[in-house]
Amino acid sequence: MKKVLVLLVGLGLVISCDKEEALDDSPSTFETTSIMALIESGNNDASRDVNRPGSVLDFINTIEITADHVGTIGAPYEVSEEYTMVDDGSGASGFVLEDVALGMNEFKAYAKSYNQISTEEYLWIDDQADMPWEWIDAQRGRHPNVNFYDNDNSPQFIKENPTAGENVVNFDMQAESGRLIVGVKLSDEIRNTFFSNFVYVQHQVKYADGSLSGWSGMTQFNDLQKDKLLTFYFSDNDKSITGACVEFKFTICDRISGPTNTFFREICIENGKSIGCVYEVTGDAVVEDITNFNFTFNWEEVDCAPCPSNNYVTTVPRYAYVQQEMLTLCETEVGSVHGITTVMPELIVSGEYNVQLVMNVDGTTSDVLLVSNGTSTDQSVTWTLNGTSNGGFTIPANTVSLVKLSDNTDVTNFVVGTTSGPDFTTGSIAACN
Repeated sequence: MKKVLVLLVGLGLVISCDKEEALDDSPSTFETTSIMALIESGNNDASRDVNRPGSVLDFINTIEITADHVGTIGAPYEVSEEYTMVDDGSGASGFVLEDVALGMNEFKAYAKSYNQISTEEYLWIDDQADMPWEWIDAQRGRHPNVNFYDNDNSPQFIKENPTAGENVVNFDMQAESGRLIVGVKLSDEIRNTFFSNFVYVQHQVKYADGSLSGWSGMTQFNDLQKDKLLTFYFSDNDKSITGACVEFKFTICDRISGPTNTFFREICIENGKSIGCVYEVTGDAVVEDITNFNFTFNWEEVDCAPCPSNNYVTTVPRYAYVQQEMLTLCETEVGSVHGITTVMPELIVSGEYNVQLVMNVDGTTSDVLLVSNGTSTDQSVTWTLNGTSNGGFTIPANTVSLVKLSDNTDVTNFVVGTTSGPDFTTGSIAACN
């Protein structure tokens, strides 16, 4: 999603617009004005403190705004100001750029994040192997090392006394880099038989200019680390950019029989996108899953390309999380509701509601409904089970829940809100048997 900086220029009743400035003794004299910028993004630390608007990214520290007068006779004329965002209400209520020349101006904006220290690191996280997504989600609150810019605006004509809709400059801010957040865990298979398997992890970066970092040293899962989460975090405004790719090498060693299996996974970075990824290493495979994360500006989460299914590397969708949550409804009453507290981005869509049967791991149909309501209002759900009306339940706004139905039951007259759905037949939860 892109955010636009909106610059309102020359608000005649708010600021003085009666300045003149002569650049030389020739007829190049022209008038200047102050401008007030109402900006939905940005932050600066240099000359002015401004209260942060609600839509401004919380990791943006400063924004510099520049107005370059077009067609100046004589020496070039340019004004620039840098603004610092504050969150305690102590700053100014708006952005003011002084001494802007009346007439045609080109406007530019450059936003810097708080964090200007590049990071490329491995860390062990204790007792987190069973909750890797919680760590990924926590890292998403970490300030990335990424700046934004817009230097391609068409010239704008600035008036001293503008009417509604005039003196408006839009900044379409583009990220200069992306980010990669990776967690690596061992499967239960390896953790429960660790006397046999050892796992080594390495990575190398192919930078956008084609150069290689070389393979990192081996990080080893041993008996002390088997229940830990190995994490990798890469955020560098100059290096984690479009065209750069990180390749991971997973080496699985069997101490008893001796053979070593080695697998590779690669993730390429795009500016404005922060990629979260969890790798699960099994005895013979590396299982991959990646989720989406959306920042404002053009900062967003994307999925990496899915892995082809084979005997070595397969894709583990986040849907597996739902299947595990479904097991909490075994042997519960019809209509029992289990709220999913860790709501994945792909499970709920803003402005939409959805109801679907959850599939078992073996591909058969269960008797559990996955209910998501991305609207701002509660939605009622009613149905008939085997010819008998069985009431229903209510889906609260902006929630995701699992609802238990009867095993092997014909469901008819299915209505969500005011929308009728098709008839269907339930199965049962396979893992309960």
